[in-house]
Amino acid sequence: MAIYPDFIESTGYGDILGLGGVNCRHSFFGVTESMPPSYTPEQLADMHEKANATREWKNQRGEIERLTPYDATQRMRRMENAMRKTRHSRYLHFLLQKLQYRRTF
Repeated sequence: MAIYPDFIESTGYGDILGLGGVNCRHSFFGVTESMPPSYTPEQLADMHEKANATREWKNQRGEIERLTPYDATQRMRRMENAMRKTRHSRYLHFLLQKLQYRRTF
C-alpha cells in the first residue's frame, strides 16, 4: 500500500496540460522522509519579515513613499501597462494618418 498517491496520475506528468507540460515551469524532485527541514521556523519568519518589510521608494514626482515590495511591483506594472497603451495608441494614430494621406491621391 502506497503512502502517497500515484505521481503520474495525481500530477498529470507526461500530459501536455500536466506537470512539465506546455508553459509549465514547475520543478520537482524526490524527498526523503528523514531529510531535515532546510530552514528553522525562526529563519523562515525572519526571511518573511525581510521580504515584506516596507521600504522607501521615490515616486515619479520625486517624493519618497513607503511601500512593500509587492506594492512597488504592482505600481511598476501599472506604469509599464500605461506605457504600452500609449505606444499602441500612438502607433494606431500614425497608421490612421498614413491611411488618410494615401486617400488624398
